[in-house]
Amino acid sequence: MLSMILLITAHPGPAHHFAEFAHVLEKEKIPYQIIAAPAVSKTFQHDIMCIEPSDIEAIKEKIQNSTIVITDVASEKWAEIHQWLAEKHPHIRRICYYENPEPYVPGGYSETAAKVIEKAQEIFFANNHLANRGEFSIDLSGKKTAGIGYYNRQNADQILRLKKDPAKWQDLKKSVTDLKHRVLVYIGGANETYYDEAFPHFVDLISTALKTQPEMLENTTLILQQHPRAKTEGNRDVSLLKQTLAQVQLPKNFHLLISPRSTPETLAIADAVLYYQTSMAAEFALANIPSIAQIGHQLYPDALMNAGYAHPASVEELLQLGPYENQKRVEDQLGIDPNWRENLLKALGG
Repeated sequence: MLSMILLITAHPGPAHHFAEFAHVLEKEKIPYQIIAAPAVSKTFQHDIMCIEPSDIEAIKEKIQNSTIVITDVASEKWAEIHQWLAEKHPHIRRICYYENPEPYVPGGYSETAAKVIEKAQEIFFANNHLANRGEFSIDLSGKKTAGIGYYNRQNADQILRLKKDPAKWQDLKKSVTDLKHRVLVYIGGANETYYDEAFPHFVDLISTALKTQPEMLENTTLILQQHPRAKTEGNRDVSLLKQTLAQVQLPKNFHLLISPRSTPETLAIADAVLYYQTSMAAEFALANIPSIAQIGHQLYPDALMNAGYAHPASVEELLQLGPYENQKRVEDQLGIDPNWRENLLKALGG
């Protein structure tokens, strides 16, 4: 008898993974269903059930014919689902999927993940390495683990396509700045660590650079690419950046822009990308962006840092940022396995 697999997701990251997993299940003629929060429903080209995570009773109604339930780890509500399954339907396999490549993610992600993992039977990891208990930050006592080896390259591939299309690239750049100007992009976040510590550190660094070495930032456009949630949470990053730069004499042809475009479109014209903690970081390297640097109040040991990318701690280091490329090491840090489809099917039981 074939398993009926139910995938449940509420976050864009795992939603993209689950969309790819659905293709694998279809090809293998394995029955499956998807429950997705409205916010991520457009990720799927498949028939889905669109249900808010808060509507636990509606989700429970859809679960009972499943033999395997796989949730992401992005909602505390999924811990309640796993607990209910353990009590009422112990014959159903309870799996949670940890899609982030990092063993610890600040800003509440890992704390939420720990609550879901505690209630699940098994944990599937996108990063193959994290299935090794010694590398993970959350207690996995009594849990069966499996490494899948999948990484979503969708944004990197889109950036590369745009960069390789001269006409499209020129149109994108001319829509925001002069073709001869250097473009620095800061990729924003949306958690308290970002708002209160990481982004203020970046603002202080760029403000000091503008005051002390303005000639190094002439003919430069700084683009803030906001996290979608930051726009709905009061634009705290925009306000801080604008208020700070309003007090600085800006150098010749230096411009600040709050990006009106998608992240891949903005990054396609970037000469350098600056960021703190973001699940997209590795895609900057996979997309061949010339210069990449993590800018924050403290070093966050993500895949790029472990692969040797820059972490400027001073204005001088920031302004001297140059090109660096080590894609192969980044891919290793991400725990990517070209046989991820086979790994997925094996972990599901064949």
